[in-house]
Amino acid sequence: MRRFVLPLAVVFAVFAVGVLVYEQPAPEPGVSEATSLADMEIVGLPEKPRANPLTYRGDNAQKRLGFEQQRLVDPRTGALPAGIRRLERLHAARMPQALAGFGKNGSPLAESWELRGPINLGGRTRAIAIDQRYDGTSNRTIFAGGISGGLYRSQTGGASWELVTSRADLASITTIAQDPTSPDTWYYGTGEFLGNSASEPGGFFFGQGIFKSVDGGQTWEQLASTTNGEYTSFDNPFDFVWQLDVHPADGAVLAAAVGGIYRSTDGGQTWTNTLGSTQSPFALYSHVDVASDGSVYAAVSRNGQNVAQSGVFRSTDGGQTWSDISPADLTSDPYRMIVGHAPSDPDRMYLLVQSEPAGGSSTDHQFFRYDDGDWTDLSAMIPNVTEPDADGSEPLAGNASYTSQGGYDMVVAVKPDDEDIVWIGGTNLYRSLDAGETFETVGGYASPYTFAPYDEHHPDQHGFAFYPGDPDRMISTHDSGISFTDDPLQSPQRWTRLVDGYITSQFYHVSIDPQVGGSDLTLGGLQDNGTWGAEDPDGAVAWFNLTGGDGAYSAVAPGGDVFYVSAQEGFIFRVEQQGGGLIGTQVTPAGPEEGDFPFITPFVLDPTDSEVMYLAAGTSVWRNSDLSAIPTGEQEPTDVNWEAIEVDLDVTTVNAASDGTVYYGASDGGTTELGRIDDPASGDEPVDITPGGVVAGSYPIHVGIHPSDPEEILAAFSNYTVPKLWHSTDAGESWTDVSGNLAGDDGPSARWTALVPTGSGPLYLAGTSTGLYSTRTLAGSATEWQLEGADVIGNVVVSSIAVRPDDGLVVVATHGRGVYAAQVDVAGVSNEVAEVPGQARLLTPFPNPFTAGTTIAYELDEPAEIHLRVYDASGRSVASLAEGRQAAGAHEVTWTANGLASGLYLVRLETPAGTAVQRIVLNR
Repeated sequence: MRRFVLPLAVVFAVFAVGVLVYEQPAPEPGVSEATSLADMEIVGLPEKPRANPLTYRGDNAQKRLGFEQQRLVDPRTGALPAGIRRLERLHAARMPQALAGFGKNGSPLAESWELRGPINLGGRTRAIAIDQRYDGTSNRTIFAGGISGGLYRSQTGGASWELVTSRADLASITTIAQDPTSPDTWYYGTGEFLGNSASEPGGFFFGQGIFKSVDGGQTWEQLASTTNGEYTSFDNPFDFVWQLDVHPADGAVLAAAVGGIYRSTDGGQTWTNTLGSTQSPFALYSHVDVASDGSVYAAVSRNGQNVAQSGVFRSTDGGQTWSDISPADLTSDPYRMIVGHAPSDPDRMYLLVQSEPAGGSSTDHQFFRYDDGDWTDLSAMIPNVTEPDADGSEPLAGNASYTSQGGYDMVVAVKPDDEDIVWIGGTNLYRSLDAGETFETVGGYASPYTFAPYDEHHPDQHGFAFYPGDPDRMISTHDSGISFTDDPLQSPQRWTRLVDGYITSQFYHVSIDPQVGGSDLTLGGLQDNGTWGAEDPDGAVAWFNLTGGDGAYSAVAPGGDVFYVSAQEGFIFRVEQQGGGLIGTQVTPAGPEEGDFPFITPFVLDPTDSEVMYLAAGTSVWRNSDLSAIPTGEQEPTDVNWEAIEVDLDVTTVNAASDGTVYYGASDGGTTELGRIDDPASGDEPVDITPGGVVAGSYPIHVGIHPSDPEEILAAFSNYTVPKLWHSTDAGESWTDVSGNLAGDDGPSARWTALVPTGSGPLYLAGTSTGLYSTRTLAGSATEWQLEGADVIGNVVVSSIAVRPDDGLVVVATHGRGVYAAQVDVAGVSNEVAEVPGQARLLTPFPNPFTAGTTIAYELDEPAEIHLRVYDASGRSVASLAEGRQAAGAHEVTWTANGLASGLYLVRLETPAGTAVQRIVLNR
């Protein structure tokens, strides 16, 4: 029976000082008793709690990048293939798209995908701009760029958003600017150098240059001058664009990109490098800011290299020539620098500098104020919490002192009507009312002593915008989207999210209630946004927050009364209702050493016993035989019922079958293993079932299992260029590479697999870096995967798939466009036909796949001359089954395929009115 009431619109919190319970207060006289958790009060909360290791766990961008890089690089080279993001985009454009029905490209999921949310949570947002004509009535246009979700436009002042870039576009949008001389002309830049899925030189997901719109941002075209057609190497400085600005006098476009500052006077058709150098060694980081009087400030980094020109510069001729104005105390090797001018005083500018590679503390940075040639060093004023907490203990590092996490998050903004009011952003957002002499925290983490974020705001600052003509209304962007305030001088600062319809959230994992009729609970872990959930499948319903940090895996026990959530590096909590409230219990195994847990740690509940959990950590698959025995309210890692099954290599993924069999993947970067544990409860030793064709060092990212046939599995390897999808029907004793048309050096990275049972055989699903693909037929190298939800999900990264076999519910999580759901007809399809309209129907051969023989049925509406033939995958005719004139009505023929090899074949029914085709698979 369901025990908690919709909706769960309250934040769950567990603190290390003790058990924290949501308790329902006694109703006041005359007030009805509360009926939902939203009405419950939190009791037992310390006056100043220490940071909870799960709920408010701090972000670690560097560890996240290392984790993601390991899963993607070509193990033979140790790097991503050059230009792979553009290559896989071209590959994706050639892939067939799933259509409604079950003929050619048919899918039981096509045209049925619906957004499940979240509408109240955005993702990492670096690009923000407000139309200079914004007046609050006739013009309320704002643009925002989700780093992996696309460019959105709001014509309602941020109350609602619409995607204005193609769902096939894979660009990482980093900056956007409007032309003041032609306000319908806009530019946006792409290529996220920091925060990208890999960060080693030569191993990036490249951007796609600069895009331009001349119709107010409704449509966009790529500027050919900012990208080369080879797509095979770092071949253009605009592969990574840091900042764009447009000069107010003549519309000259200024771009801060790799190498320095570039200027275009012809709308982006051609560019001139006016500051820095395109010759190696070149600056990796640059920044540009056009002041209100037309003067231009710029910064070019050194990054430990002997670049030709670096420092801080000013131009008075629109960026054609530059004067070096670098402060005398500037570090000799600046890594990243941000300039921000004061609109009310063009001679005032602030400079924020990452002076050390780590960027992990306030002392790794410098801060300067520029006043018409005079510099003031304010570096000592950068927020640095050194005072102990009231109880005498030291505050946790990183939640109060300034950090840019290696330059990942750096912002400078000045209030348009007051040059003394300045904001700087790193992990937190800080405000100064006295020109940088003192600072107050106004965004990011809400307290020096916890990792709780500001309400309606978030850590990791990336962008700023002020409303034209109203300097008291401003927007801040961060890792959770967009926040707004109409009183930027408040203390404490209050914010309002502007993310309704801004679908840019970046999920790592999703889970659902596996029991039909149990609950509609959906849980998902997100990049730097913790775990969120919803108890309503309606995509218009707001989700609720459960944890902080980087949300990771989750699981829902049948019925939804108990569920599991986690944050990065293996912090896992059981959440259950007890005593009229929710209570959290840490179930993390105590056995693994520090650093053993993958950054996003896989775990799974046994599908037949939800008190049994399997988890990947270090070189072991960890098994808990009875989670319910862990004392309720436990707040530390535990040894209760945990045991390790050693597998020698670092375990990367784990999954459990309906008969108790466990499959796992493991890799140490040079060796790869897929394994099977037949009876973990009895101590069975792991069996190596690695396919013979797997490239050594490949990263096994997931093993999908048929829900009712534990011997049928579909394994995925996430690295580029390697064979990525492997199928077995005998528990891994033999394998077939079924990468099919997803293979190749330009093919996508695989992220997840799932098998959905239907009455006519499984539907196979593969989540990849270019979207969700499906097939009804696995045929080795001839397997044809087709894109699902092209107009809904698009070519965004699909990171996780959850399936409820009993009713065919499929929920997919994307890393950039939220969560989507669709339903499969699990009972099978009665009208699976290929049709010649008004003439004939070719029914699906049965059985399919087949080993001995298959029956091919067809129907004619009227007498006709027909040819029924079978062709192999290369198009060669291998059998003629029926020829000549035939009567109207039903016909069938049996084909035994004598002497032919296993593989894909095509049955073609040719009539005077057209041809119908069915695909069949022969499995010897």
